[in-house]
Amino acid sequence: MGANGSIDILDPGSKSILGSGQAIDETYLRNFVYPQHWSNDLNSQKNLYYIPFGGDGRSALSGARDGSLYFDGSRYYLSLTPAQVGVSRKQLITASAAVGTGFVQYEFEGSKTKSIAVDATAQVVEDALNNLCSFKHYPQGPLTCTVVHDPASPGLFHPIITFSSNVDIHGKEVNKVNYSGSIAGVSFDNVIQVEGKQGFKTDDYDIAIYGYKYSKMLSMNGKLSIQE
Repeated sequence: MGANGSIDILDPGSKSILGSGQAIDETYLRNFVYPQHWSNDLNSQKNLYYIPFGGDGRSALSGARDGSLYFDGSRYYLSLTPAQVGVSRKQLITASAAVGTGFVQYEFEGSKTKSIAVDATAQVVEDALNNLCSFKHYPQGPLTCTVVHDPASPGLFHPIITFSSNVDIHGKEVNKVNYSGSIAGVSFDNVIQVEGKQGFKTDDYDIAIYGYKYSKMLSMNGKLSIQE
């Protein structure tokens, strides 16, 4: 959805019935509504939104019934409004000299890749970055990137890292660290070629909607029985 996207439930006349007459901001659903009902960070690790129609989600799973909304496929429908299309951030890492042979690690937010050959292909660097814990568990959602070598510096293996545009990483950079190779005193510099802007990432998406149907749970003869 991207920051400032919105979610709503509309009646047959396209009138909002979810957010007191207006759509609910996706950031509000993620950062306020979800933590009020669940004590985990699943919504920051997965692209999901929790829309409550009752007082408490955990109580509902235990059989409490204090609110509902009837769906039959004709009366109400889900309305999704994505944010504006985002701009991907591009970062170039240059070296002060041709690095020759050797190894280097890539670091992002405290996580480091294994040692990678300085002349490794762009695909090897890309795979290593996308497997970092700090990418997979980035606070605003999983972070991904693509990598190519700078065509303006052939043979120097200067990576250009393009980050996914649906996650805000302003002020954060990938660093090359722990270089060990044939050239002493090599330093690396980060150049932000394009300062990104968080927004919706244009793509094909599958949308799955899960609802919990109220059930009455009973304990009978030491066994759990569920009565709809």
